[in-house]
Amino acid sequence: MSMLSPFEDAAECEKVRVLLIDDQSLTEYLLRKMLKEDTDLDLYYCEHPPEALHMAEILAPSVILLDFHMNTVTGIDLLQELRRHPTTSNIPVLILSVEEDAQRKAQAFTAGADDYIIKLPEREEMVARIRYHARSYCNIVQRQQAEERYRSLFAYANDAICLTSSDHIVLDCNPAATHLFDIAQEDLIGRRFYELMLPADREAVPEFIALNNSRSQFIEVTALRSTGEQIPVHLSSIRLRQAKHTYNQITMRDVSEHKQFVQSLEEILRVAERASREKSEFLSTVSHEIRSPLNIVIGHADLLLETDLQSEQREHVTTCIRAGEMLLTLINNVLDFTKMETGKLELEMLPFDLRELLEQLQQVIEPSCRNKKIDFDWAIAAEIIPLVVGDRLRLHQVLFNLVDNAIKFTNPGGSITIRVKQAGRIGEEGMLLFLVTDTGIGIPSEKQDLIFHTFTQADPSISRKFGGSGLGLSICSRLVELMQGKLKVNSAPGRGSTFFFTAKLDAVVHPNDAESSSIAGTLVTAPAITARVRQLPMTPLAILIVDDSDDNCRLIATFFRGLPHRVELASNGQEALEKFCNDHFDLVLMDLQMPVMDGYEATSQIRAWEQQQGADPVPIIALTAHTRPQDMQQSLEAGCTLYLTKPIKKSRLLDEIQRLTCVEENTR
Repeated sequence: MSMLSPFEDAAECEKVRVLLIDDQSLTEYLLRKMLKEDTDLDLYYCEHPPEALHMAEILAPSVILLDFHMNTVTGIDLLQELRRHPTTSNIPVLILSVEEDAQRKAQAFTAGADDYIIKLPEREEMVARIRYHARSYCNIVQRQQAEERYRSLFAYANDAICLTSSDHIVLDCNPAATHLFDIAQEDLIGRRFYELMLPADREAVPEFIALNNSRSQFIEVTALRSTGEQIPVHLSSIRLRQAKHTYNQITMRDVSEHKQFVQSLEEILRVAERASREKSEFLSTVSHEIRSPLNIVIGHADLLLETDLQSEQREHVTTCIRAGEMLLTLINNVLDFTKMETGKLELEMLPFDLRELLEQLQQVIEPSCRNKKIDFDWAIAAEIIPLVVGDRLRLHQVLFNLVDNAIKFTNPGGSITIRVKQAGRIGEEGMLLFLVTDTGIGIPSEKQDLIFHTFTQADPSISRKFGGSGLGLSICSRLVELMQGKLKVNSAPGRGSTFFFTAKLDAVVHPNDAESSSIAGTLVTAPAITARVRQLPMTPLAILIVDDSDDNCRLIATFFRGLPHRVELASNGQEALEKFCNDHFDLVLMDLQMPVMDGYEATSQIRAWEQQQGADPVPIIALTAHTRPQDMQQSLEAGCTLYLTKPIKKSRLLDEIQRLTCVEENTR
């Protein structure tokens, strides 16, 4: 038979087990009748006193009612036996007697009785006495159980725990503390706690203990082992009050392994960041080394198109240019993808005109559309103010990629349109909706999610038939997310596709924008726009071209053939500086990466010389194969007026020079 526990939990305090030890069954009968209405009191009866101790061990009663006079054994002898036994030593024992005798009362209390009752009192008194002693015993048992649990936790805790007095004397400690300090328990007790710390921490520890009373707050200090070894620990403290005394329970957690783990993670992070930087630098170097010869290939091919060519020769040259542009697009996509993977791609938020962006896009895609006999048009809704704030370059990149894809997958005689509307969502001011619709081959519904994944196309055969790396739409999708939008598609095989996305582009309110109206463009407008720029009167310029590549120098110089400009060449920054200071130039085209003196230093020294001479700053265009934002920022900080990247077409360079010199003329 298993033994019961006096109180398993707080609920057990409400259920009282009463053990009556009396050789007169009449007492049991009367008592049971007295307690029958009190359902929280369970009465158990032992008629044979020799069996009482065994029954008390099994039952673990809350209260024992013990008769003073019994035939086989006296109540006093049995009481003493109950007090000697460890399982019954603390159970309340109430002596029942028929005599009101002071001497017997004294004898009972001396033997260990908790109460002396003349049997049997009134029901209310009897019930009240039983419940009072049961409650007291319940409190004692629960306190003992709590103390046992605490001692168990204290003894087996992995953290070191010390109990100190208000003046920081160690009163007790657990095995983990003796292990931490490598000091026996008897040697730890009695020492001042803060003396166990590194001297530099001995003032901070008492201050922290005095001010803090929370397990969640800690300080990091260094504990000293008896061997002199230093152990970093997180120390927390709470105050315990007992009667009139205050104690501090100090917990210390050895964080040596944690700190080593953090250090190893930090080292891994440093290695990863170094690898990422090296990868970025490698890609930047590779990009630079590819762009430089690509600039020569595309540039000379462009120049060839300006000569008298047979139709077959013109087709070959056009193919070379197209292949070069495809290679350039791939390089740009790889660089953009790398920036996105490392989280380094950021938007440059500046004002721009949507009309100009779409007009420029139209000029760029016009030759491809004309070759495939594809109609193209665009329109901006009347309610939209076209002057907005956003990243013009990245928006152009997204739209160009979508239109370029549409051209690939649209058969001759088809059409492509761009529409710009209000997103129409409540509470999303500045959200515009862009729709690029084509009459192309369409995309099956089960493939539409895949096309936005990296290096994925709707069908493996597409890359063979139409080309592409599968990076473009993935990059577009991420760029749109940076613009706080989402890129999606509606399509069906044979019915064309509509790619649409929202972008956060706040309107720039300007008095001249009050009469905003619907604006539309068609392919026929593009040549007129281009001609308008080229037909402006051209002022003769003295131009200094600085590049360490003879081929690049000759190519750029060839761009100005037939124009009223004087061109000088320099192969490095030092030579460029000397020529600039000893001659007059209206414009400098500056490569950045060169031997002897790079373009940054040369630009900086040219600006310093101009300032010393009191001369107006001459426009300096950085013309480089580097495409990283930090390179552009560094060039502008050095004093460059404009930043252009190779490869660059003749028309683009001449347009930028014309625009720049027009601005210069207007500001004089």
